[in-house]
Amino acid sequence: YAFENTGVKDVKLDNISKFGSSVFDGCKDLESFKATSNDLTEIPNGMFAGCSKLTTLELSDSLVEIGVNAFSETAIVSFVLPKNLEKIGKSAFYNCTNLRGIDFTNNDSIVSVGESAFEGCTLLSAITLPDTLEEIGNYAFKNSGLTGTFNIGANVKKIGNNPFVGCEGITDIIVDSANKYYMTDNQKSLYTVNKELISCNSTIVGEYVVPSDVTVLGYAFSNCKYITKISFADGSTEIGSYALALMPSVVEVELPESLTKLFLSPKNSTSTSASQ
Repeated sequence: YAFENTGVKDVKLDNISKFGSSVFDGCKDLESFKATSNDLTEIPNGMFAGCSKLTTLELSDSLVEIGVNAFSETAIVSFVLPKNLEKIGKSAFYNCTNLRGIDFTNNDSIVSVGESAFEGCTLLSAITLPDTLEEIGNYAFKNSGLTGTFNIGANVKKIGNNPFVGCEGITDIIVDSANKYYMTDNQKSLYTVNKELISCNSTIVGEYVVPSDVTVLGYAFSNCKYITKISFADGSTEIGSYALALMPSVVEVELPESLTKLFLSPKNSTSTSASQ
């Protein structure tokens, strides 16, 4: 907290190799930051959280990790990933409403994008993730401005709860054919290879029938504003928590006789009619 809530505007540090957490937390006048030491490996948790005027960054290619809430609610417009960056932490760029672009061109090391890393980045309309990526955290791009096609590479091994909650502009998800863990169906919805539905395609209209061998994960239908009825095929035994959450368009849910466990979120179980 060395500079917390101070009026510092521009910071240039060429020899500092380590920072503590929240060093510049709440520095609302900070506009630019430069740290180029070849020994710098981490931007720690909350380092620039709430620096609402921070727009310019220059970071060393030696950087390996960006911590939790490191740049949350800053004014960053674009960010070029350092070459050796491996991990973007939870909520690292949370609610960066001016962020328009993330450039991975120079990076060949990124492995993990954390939970809610880009949540609330409403101007972020496109992102191309490199082949090195292995993990996409829960709600990683929630309520961001992503549109069009989202590509999932061959090496992605773990995807958390629907990373695209609120991303109604995503119309197509493409999974690399070499990926062993995830797939899409003929309606372009995203599944695990064990047939767990992660994210249903937002363009589906009318009734959606969930096959009996499919498990619906939390918020899987959150972007489906044109679906009015959900039917679970006979043989389905369980519906998970928040499976139908954030679906105001749904007016009818048809449940099978085979159902034995029901964990609908309170919000949706009271706003829809369920028949069995």
